[in-house]
Amino acid sequence: MSKLAVAGTVFTAALSGLLTRPCCILPVALSTFGLSSAVIGEFVAAYRPILLTASVTLLAASVMITMRREGGMASKVVTVSMSVIAFVITRAWTGVF
Repeated sequence: MSKLAVAGTVFTAALSGLLTRPCCILPVALSTFGLSSAVIGEFVAAYRPILLTASVTLLAASVMITMRREGGMASKVVTVSMSVIAFVITRAWTGVF
């Protein structure tokens, strides 16, 4: 096997490994374009009330869908308790309550 073929194989493997991980590719792409999480945070802060409302609505919809199903009491208990825990933990972070 030639050195060029080995180098091409290594490059292809590294590139495909990087592309399969969004946690790695997104920060690289943002840094390439000069964006950081602080810039994105400032942009998102303007829409905070809308995003909080959407989060609460989606979480409530999830609980309602789970509660409408027949059976699976353990699943219902876990869903409701995790939703309550999520609200309790994040209330200090969001300043909503």
